[in-house]
Amino acid sequence: MKTTVEIPDALLREARGYASARGLTFKAVLESCLRRTLEAERTRGPAFRLRKHTFKGRGLAIEGGWEAIRAEIYSGRGGTGGAGQSRRASGPAACSANWRNRT
Repeated sequence: MKTTVEIPDALLREARGYASARGLTFKAVLESCLRRTLEAERTRGPAFRLRKHTFKGRGLAIEGGWEAIRAEIYSGRGGTGGAGQSRRASGPAACSANWRNRT
């Protein structure tokens, strides 16, 4: 069966180049792609659906706010976790420095 399909010029050029490089016709490439797409849709299971869960109340209430949460997370790990805590350097230079300090 013949049909007309509108394809963006760049995509058509790429598909023709792909076909030519592999000794295929554009028709064969298009047919193969359509078959794979349709087969993938047939074999795919049902879409995942997240069940809706709601809770009554006013949400999470933390005394002391984020500072209290941060302090709890970092307690016993060498710092208070507060805003004044210094942070370790990161990035390639820090990685090199950390590696040198190990040896």
